Formats: sequence, C-alpha cells, structure tokens
Amino acid sequence: MSLVLPIPSGINSSLLENDLGRGFSIDENGGNAIKDCVFMCEKENINSTFPKTDLNNFTLIRSCESLKSALNVGGEIGLSFGLLYGKVMGSYMETNITNNETISFLYSRRVVDKIVELDYHAKPSNDIINEKDIDSFRSKYGLYYISKIEYGSFIDVKITLDSSNNNNNNNNNNNNNNNNNNNNNNNNNNNNNNNNNNNKTVDHSTIKKLKGEFEAGINFGIFKISVKYEIEKSESSSFSKINSTSSIVWGGCEPIDNRDNIQSFDDAMKIIDSFKVDPNKLVPIRIEISPIPQRVTTILYDNSMYLNQYKNKISSIGSFYWEIEQMIIQLQSFNKILNDNKDQQQQQLIYLNELSKGVDEQIKSLKNVQDSLTKFIQSSLKYILNKDIPYTDSTIFQIKLSTQQMIGSIFTETDKGRWIGPTVNNKPIFKGIYKYKDGSKYEGLCLDGKRHGNGKLTYRDGNIDQLISIDGKWDNDEVSFPSTINYKDKSEYKILDLKSLHEWKERLNKMKISNSLEFSNFSKEPDEFVFKYFVNVDLIEDNSFNDFYRNLILSSSFDDHQRFNFILLGMTGVGKTTMIELFLNIITGQVNDDPKQLRAVNLENNDDIIGVGKSKTKSVCRYDIEYHSENTWMFGITIIDTPGFIDSKDLDKDGRQHIKSILSSVVVNKLERIDSVSLVFNAELIGKIKEQSNLFSILLNDALECLSTLITFCDKKSQVNQIRNEIIDSIKDKPSIYIDNPWSKHPCNKFKEIEDNTEALQKIMKEKTIIIQEFFIDRIKSKSSFKP
Repeated sequence: MSLVLPIPSGINSSLLENDLGRGFSIDENGGNAIKDCVFMCEKENINSTFPKTDLNNFTLIRSCESLKSALNVGGEIGLSFGLLYGKVMGSYMETNITNNETISFLYSRRVVDKIVELDYHAKPSNDIINEKDIDSFRSKYGLYYISKIEYGSFIDVKITLDSSNNNNNNNNNNNNNNNNNNNNNNNNNNNNNNNNNNNKTVDHSTIKKLKGEFEAGINFGIFKISVKYEIEKSESSSFSKINSTSSIVWGGCEPIDNRDNIQSFDDAMKIIDSFKVDPNKLVPIRIEISPIPQRVTTILYDNSMYLNQYKNKISSIGSFYWEIEQMIIQLQSFNKILNDNKDQQQQQLIYLNELSKGVDEQIKSLKNVQDSLTKFIQSSLKYILNKDIPYTDSTIFQIKLSTQQMIGSIFTETDKGRWIGPTVNNKPIFKGIYKYKDGSKYEGLCLDGKRHGNGKLTYRDGNIDQLISIDGKWDNDEVSFPSTINYKDKSEYKILDLKSLHEWKERLNKMKISNSLEFSNFSKEPDEFVFKYFVNVDLIEDNSFNDFYRNLILSSSFDDHQRFNFILLGMTGVGKTTMIELFLNIITGQVNDDPKQLRAVNLENNDDIIGVGKSKTKSVCRYDIEYHSENTWMFGITIIDTPGFIDSKDLDKDGRQHIKSILSSVVVNKLERIDSVSLVFNAELIGKIKEQSNLFSILLNDALECLSTLITFCDKKSQVNQIRNEIIDSIKDKPSIYIDNPWSKHPCNKFKEIEDNTEALQKIMKEKTIIIQEFFIDRIKSKSSFKP
C-alpha cells in the first residue's frame, strides 16, 4: 500500500523529477531518508499530469491532533514517519492551543499544478539485484521508493486571537521573528508575533462567541467579517482589546509584500488575498512512497514475514518519536516565554529560573529518549525483531503527562490536591491554582510545591476557624506579611509586621480545655475583646447536651441564620458574668463533666472582695461558641457580656447613656444583628427593679420584640409575682427565667463566695441546665432580631 506524505517548508524541498524511483527509508531523519535508486528513472517511464487543483482548509486548532489533521500529516504516515517528520509542526506549535482564553485557527491552501509519477513497470536498477543481505539492503535502499511527486504552491496562515485589558496595553511588544529559508525552490518561512501583552485580563465572552461561530460551520469569508467587527468594536472599548498573533509559511508563489511587517489581523488577511501561484517556482507539496515490490529482489521475498513484524515495530517507534518531538517543541516554546519574561518580571526570577532549569532538564531527558529510539531502529533486523522496544505505550504516556504538567497545560494531582499550573518534578511552581482536598483553593505563586510569594488562599465554607480568605504574602507555605485575613463575620485582620504575624498565629493556637472543647483569644485590645470556644459535638457523650444540640440544629434549620447573638444588660453586680459562665458551661456541653472556669478572668476587677454590687466585667466581651461536627463548622452562638451601669442619683440619665454606649461599642457594632436581649435584675434589690426596668424603654420596638428577663438570686415561687409587679408593663410579659445561679456556689468556680459540694447542688445544676437549654431554643425559635 502506498503512503502519501505532505512536504512542509524547508524539509526535502529540493526533490526533483529525477528522484522518482529512489529508495526511501522510514527510519532515518531528513535528507538521509532518500536512498539510492531502486528503479531507473527514464523519461518514458515518467507520467506527467497537470490537474490544476486548488484546495483550501480552515481549521480550529484545538490540540496537536487537530493541527496534524489540518496539515494533513495524520494517519498511518504520521505514525510510520515519526522519525522523519517529527518536526513538521515546529512552525505552528505553541504551548497554548485554543482554550478559554484564546482562539487559534489555521488557514491552509494548496494549489497542485503538476504531478509526476513513475510507471509501475520501470526497470529495477542493476545494482539492487546484487544485494544479498537484508540489513545491507535496508541501509542502502530502505524498504520504500518514491513513486509520485506533486508540485505546486502553498500558504499556511495561523492566527491566534486573544483579548486583553486596555489599561495594560502600555507595554505592548511587537516581536517580529523572520526566518527565511531561501532554498532552490524559494520557500519562505515568516513568523510575526505582535501585540504580546503581559498581565492581560481576558474577555472570555468575545473569545467564546468567535469560537461558537467557528464551530457552527460558517465559511472563512463570513468568519473574517465577524472577527474584523469584534476587533473594530474593541478598539473603542475602555475594557478590552482583541490582539492577534500571526505565523505564515509559504512557498511556490509570487513574492509576498510586507511579510516582515504583519501588525494586525487585516495585514494577515491581505497576505492571504495576495497569494498567487508562480509557475516558475513550484515546490514539492506531497510525495507518494510505495513498498519496494518483491519482484525487485529475492531478499524481500525471503524475509517477508520478518519485514511485516519489523514494520509494526517501526510504526510504534515512529509514533513514539513523533510524540516526543512535539513535547520538545512545546517545552522549547514554553522556555522561550519564560526567558522573555525574566527581564520584565525581576521579582519572579526565582520561580522563572527554577522552572526554566527544570524545562531544560526535561528537554535533555526527552532527547535521550529519542536517541535511544533512533539507536534501536538503526540496529540490525535480527536485533530489532528479537528485542523489545526500549519504551512502551504506558511509558511514553507517562512522559507526555509529566511534560504537559510541567508547562501547566493539564492539572497535576499531588498529595495535597489538584494543581493547575507549571510543575517541576511533580511539584507546583510559579503561578497557578491549587485546589486542596479539604475544599480550600489557593491562587498565586508556588515554589517547590509550597505557597511562596503573593497569593490568595480561599477557605472552604464551614471551616472550623471561620476563615474566608488569606490574601497576601506567603513564605514556605506559611502566612507572611503584608497579608489580610478575612473572616466569615466580615471582620478582617491585617498582618503588617512580625509582631502582628505573631499575634495572629497566637490566635490560631487553640488551648485545650477538655476533650471536646478548645479556646482561642481573638481580642484586639484595648477596645475589642473576643473569645472563641470550639465545640466538637462528636466527642460529647452527655445525653442532655446531645438533645439540646439536635434541637439547636432543628431550630436553626428553619432560619437562614448561621449565628445567633445574645446580649445581657443590667446594673453592676446583678450576676450577669456569673450567669454567662453557667450559660457557657451548658451550651458547650461541659456542665455535667466537671464545669470549667470559662469567662475571661483577665478582664475581671482586681478587688479583693467581689460580691453583690461589685462589677466583675470592665469591658464589653464577646464569647463565640463554634459548633463543629466531622471537621465541619455547623453554626455558632455568640453571647455578649457587658459592664453594668452604676446606681447613682441620676440613674435614669446615666443608665440610658450607658446602654447607648454599649450598643454602639466596637464589639456589638460588628454583629450583623442581635437575636436576644436579656435584662438581668437582682431579686435582692427589688426596690430598684422598677427604676432599672424603666431604663430599657429607650430600646427600639424591634429590640423590644427580642427582649427577655433574667431574675437572679431568686428561686422561690413566692418572690415571682412580687418581682413581676415591679417591672414596667412593656417588659413584664416578656419571657423570664427566675434562678438562683448554682454556679455561684459550685466548687469549680474560683470566684464563689460560699461553696456547696452537696448532692443537692448537683441536682439543682441539672434542673437549671434544662431550663437554660429551653431558654436558648425558645429564643432561637422566636426568629426575632434587630440591627444594633
């Protein structure tokens, strides 16, 4: 079976009619492939025809395979002749084919003006009959001969379009690389790269639209009009501009004007339109090679079975060689981009140098593979048949995979996740996107597989620390400065120096309070005190808490809130802080497992005697309880403890001002809303309750909807009605808890005045736990909230 081989510019372009009948070796490179005469090329055995065929092709370049098809170098010939034509696409290749950011297409035109063909009955050369050894025969003549040559003219124009931000067009580079191959057939190769912008922001919609039109099957003329329209439209756009890069290969035609100065899409189109055949400069476009028939020599007949096995191996090796050559071309093109960027990106030299070094080593390794294949294929026929090919399909696939990963054209799976960007030794380097296994994503610079340089780490929703992102500088996978940390509650923390970096890291260092509870201090003194408690509900075995947690989940599921905020207000010494500490123990699941001292003791007054009427809290404090299960944040409860207002002669004025200052404090103002306001009264100060409750009439109606009352130092039913009558009408019907706080006497409370270590206290603790759990569930179910 004959094989048709297209001839690219500059390769075997000097084929003459007298080369008909010459042997052709499929296992050698370049000019070495043409061997001695197999048939005598006499004039009477040459048939000439003049078909005048004119074929053009317009192809979207999606991959190497589509480019092979566009250049008509695919199929069996592409496999068998990998050794000879591995570089056929060198003038057309680039690291990025058509993708979401660019569109590349190839306009190819072939005009066949003359075909010369050797008659099948041509006589064999006299010398060929004397060959006795198959290896000698293969070396001298090959196993094929040239049976047909097509002459004519051709032009290939590859155009790549992209869209970049107009604000970044100040540094446009117009690079013209002109490589003219002036052979006997006057072939010319001209590569023009224009408008190559750095830091481009791609307009995906325009590129996507053009790609869609192309795939819809429109003809070249209509596509030209569409592209020209989009370019003209972009000229007046303040956002983006469409840029073009052109590569032209031509031969056998009249000289092309301005081929060295292609600055635009219009220039490329003018060259296509100006293409004209020159009958005096026709070049070989295609050759047809045919197997040397067995009638020529008995050697071929005697070794026919072995030759079939040999050709199968040659086909595989040719395919391997082709693949390796394309990898080398891509790596060389990628390396050129890296080296071109070194002068413009001095701050990124460390990445560019390491990546370029890795690319050089990969190219060297690939050339060693080629040398090994070439050495094998040029061995004796016996050796080739008895030995395995040095590489298998699987090995070549792995080499190709590592090459594509190196230039970032495909993703790389690592032990951390999926990296989309360049790699060296399977380790991320330079710019890219890292999608980690835990759901977080990093966009930025990497070095040796680690975050290093500028980048943004976006955390998965539901992470325990409630981080949204860290945007800034990284050093060996660790946060450095300057950087900005953003949290789910819309707060942010700026790391500007070593001190602030150390302080932020201290935040992340959680102190273990119990097997199921950890603590971290997020305070920013002097005006913002935030304390976080991380509750691992999977480790709590208390049935009472587990029922409470399930009810919280159920209650919160009917609302789109993921955090519920509670605030306690009241006069100095009414027991707010002691009550909050009981709350914290109950809602973190610690109350039945040796309750803990959970309030911020560093903010307590230093008075030697702390009792009724003494304020324990000096500042507004925020306690965030973060519930997580299976390493996923579920929801949060925030409790705000506030300094009490002081009993004074002008309590009405001073108290109202105090409440306003609390609601406008930094801690409270950062809350998206408040879901519950609890007014705390001391039953032992019954004479002051009416006056105190009157202060809260300043609250807005929205706040009154969220109101409840906590009556401390009260556990006798006989006191309830008396206290209720002292509270003003707008408040007295709000939900209430009457409680003599058992935590105030608990042995674990370091601030207790009287210790009660009896079983009765434990019983009371369990009773009050149920009451307080029901209180929180009721407040969340009420769905009332207001903006402070």
